[in-house]
Amino acid sequence: MKLAGEPVLHLGAAVLSACKLLHVLLHFLLVPSPFKELVDLGSSNCFLDSSFVANNKLPFREIVPLPITLIDSTVNAHVTCIVLLPIKFSCGYKCTLEFFITKLESTYPAVLSYSWLTHYNPTINWAEDTICY
Repeated sequence: MKLAGEPVLHLGAAVLSACKLLHVLLHFLLVPSPFKELVDLGSSNCFLDSSFVANNKLPFREIVPLPITLIDSTVNAHVTCIVLLPIKFSCGYKCTLEFFITKLESTYPAVLSYSWLTHYNPTINWAEDTICY
């Protein structure tokens, strides 16, 4: 049950097997290999897969549990941890992002959100699936 004033996270990605997705290669500076991440306009925040965090031994910190509302308006999970990670895009731009840790489909271990897009306002090359500043 959501209490008045309680922040709620939204995870909008519903059908990750769809062919019309914007996914780009992302480099976490703490992870040796680049990986595909999903840009999701329906998500309120950036998310990172819990298995990916554990497998790469990424540093995280606990937070007060926050509910995650899925695209169908159901709430069936809570985020209890976040990770701050330095990332690098293929164009060379570097920044540090906050990711909420939850279980994601293994195809995309990271989700970049609408709030990320509006904050950084990157240039998107839709034909080549690339993002740069």
